[in-house]
Amino acid sequence: MKQVVFAVFLLAMVSFTGCLNTDDTTKDNTIEPTGQSGGYSPPDKANITVDTYRDNWVAKNGNRITTSCNINLDSTEYQVHVFDSENNLIHVANSWNDYGVSQCDYDDIKLDVTLGPEPTKVGLFYYDRDSGYAYYTWLVTF
Repeated sequence: MKQVVFAVFLLAMVSFTGCLNTDDTTKDNTIEPTGQSGGYSPPDKANITVDTYRDNWVAKNGNRITTSCNINLDSTEYQVHVFDSENNLIHVANSWNDYGVSQCDYDDIKLDVTLGPEPTKVGLFYYDRDSGYAYYTWLVTF
């Protein structure tokens, strides 16, 4: 008797939730992208805080990327990576002598670089040579 009551209860629940409704048609729930068709359209200007402890930021103005003095290059394990909208790596800064890099003090640098392709992503990459461990300390997508 318990099985019959359970089966009737289960059938009532399925019917109540609409699972037995056969009149439903398949709907296309495709989300249409906003902005320009054919891909991602990054903002022309943006300023994003990447580290509140040191008050560090990354800014984009068209094809120009600037940072505060937040990049510590006391070793060659740190690199700044800049990507375009198709995730192609278009600039790497890992030395005080690299294009667009200025030294702030003994260990810290800032980036002020204008690139041909429009940048859409900037990240501070760290690679530990001893352990082989690599990660992004921060990664910003505009």
